[in-house]
Amino acid sequence: MVKVSFKKEKENYVGYEIVGHSGYSQHGEDIVCAAISALAQTTLLGIKKLVTEDLTYDVRSGYLKVTYPKKLTEKQRADVNLLTEAMFLGLREIEKQYEKYLKVSIVSI
Repeated sequence: MVKVSFKKEKENYVGYEIVGHSGYSQHGEDIVCAAISALAQTTLLGIKKLVTEDLTYDVRSGYLKVTYPKKLTEKQRADVNLLTEAMFLGLREIEKQYEKYLKVSIVSI
């Protein structure tokens, strides 16, 4: 199962973490993992384009952790929140259809 935790501080996203493999199908044929990966990596690419300093991320097999910088302009914060919320909504839709393979949560910090 893949577990996705979105980290929020008040109303702002501060990062996300994805752990595990879905186990839906074998490697290379797992549509659940592919969908999760596409959303997560696209979101990271968008945020990297918006935030060029102090963005930290760790990408490994079955693991992705992204932490947003504390100091963002108001526009950057709004854009990062929008991109992250879109990813959250997309993953929630996947979770509805594949609940045995994906768990999405929000963690307040």
